[in-house]
Amino acid sequence: RRMGSEGLSKQQIKAKRLSSLGSFHVLDDDDVLEVLEWLDAKSLLQMSLVSHVFHLFAEEDDQLWKPLCVRQWTKGKFADFTFKGSWKRTCLLPKDKKVDRPIPRLKISDFYSPLLYTRWYRRNTPIEWFKPSEIAQVDKRSKLSLQQFIDEYEKPNKPVVITDAMDNWKAKKEWKMESFMAKYADTYFKTNGSNDEGHCYRLKFKDYVAYMRGSLDEKPIYLFDNKFLERAPSMVDEYEVPKYFKEDLFDHMTDEDRPDYRWFLAGPPRSGSPLHQDPHRTSAWNALIEGRKRWILYPPETIPPGVDEDLIDSEYYASPDVIRWFIEVYPHLKDGQRPMEVVQEPGELIFVPSGWWHQVLNLTETIAVTQNFCSPRNFKYVYGDLRSRKQSSLRRQFHAATYPVYPHLYQAYETALKDKDDSESESESFSSSVESTDDTDD
Repeated sequence: RRMGSEGLSKQQIKAKRLSSLGSFHVLDDDDVLEVLEWLDAKSLLQMSLVSHVFHLFAEEDDQLWKPLCVRQWTKGKFADFTFKGSWKRTCLLPKDKKVDRPIPRLKISDFYSPLLYTRWYRRNTPIEWFKPSEIAQVDKRSKLSLQQFIDEYEKPNKPVVITDAMDNWKAKKEWKMESFMAKYADTYFKTNGSNDEGHCYRLKFKDYVAYMRGSLDEKPIYLFDNKFLERAPSMVDEYEVPKYFKEDLFDHMTDEDRPDYRWFLAGPPRSGSPLHQDPHRTSAWNALIEGRKRWILYPPETIPPGVDEDLIDSEYYASPDVIRWFIEVYPHLKDGQRPMEVVQEPGELIFVPSGWWHQVLNLTETIAVTQNFCSPRNFKYVYGDLRSRKQSSLRRQFHAATYPVYPHLYQAYETALKDKDDSESESESFSSSVESTDDTDD
């Protein structure tokens, strides 16, 4: 820990590294961790017994044990572990063994690692520090008619929180954490955690809740299931698409052809999604049943601070993880860089328009459901994205399914595209004429 580190000289730290790490002392801290990542569970355990400093690297940074635990307890796409307060204990102890005693911590007064401290800090920063005091830049509305929603928010491509869109859902009661646990405890749901093959694994909901309530991961595993209605068919009767989003052009495609579009979500405090734009420039709605979410939003034309522009086209998440962004980027934002923000409360639904950058931090345990969609209002963005990217197969399938129903949308799109090309051509001709005149004047 950092405690007392200010009083240590470089010579003291260097001497401790030499005596505790041996030949490894020449490596940077991140290189030491990378070497330890190559080890199996038995070898990592042995390395933790070599010295106090190796113990710090192997024990305090519990993330080294996470992939070993997943490897130990995962068969194919199914994980079968009960979290026991640390990934090390979960990896090494039998699944049915209960452990109540606290995890012992060593106090080492003559060693300091900026890397280990930073990672520890991000894991242990109280979630209360991330709860904003005053943020109300996104409208919160109720009793909106469909036409009001279209005119005031969907057509202008403007976010809004709707406070009464899910008042009649059974899910408002059935999906509360304890009620959901009672009904779906043994149902496997897909997480965003991956196994050695890179496939997302599934956990029983009761095992996920044990992890959610016992872990202090910097990047918590998030329950993020796009096939939840196949795993728990009764959930289909417990919610419905609100009236504002029922017209979805993707509904005209077969389930096999259309892209993933709906997800059941659950996560602990500190979990969430880094800054990103939704696929194919679709719009989305997110309905929150349990907990509180803090949303960060930037309009489509703005590259948010922290996003690596060179990675936008190759990486879905081109920004730091959520907690790291709030700690390292958010405090340094200037006035012109600040996002729109809103805290979503239980029973509220947020509309995220096409192309908007957004980031979500769960402030408490949360349960939500979300869907992406293409309506006649955002068709021009979705179809434009399908045309501009290497999506030829999806574009053909989308066109074949929707053109017979919405030929006017395609005609309007092509007309707008032609007008844009003509305008750009006239602008280029004018520029060439001006340049030619300038040459003559010279």
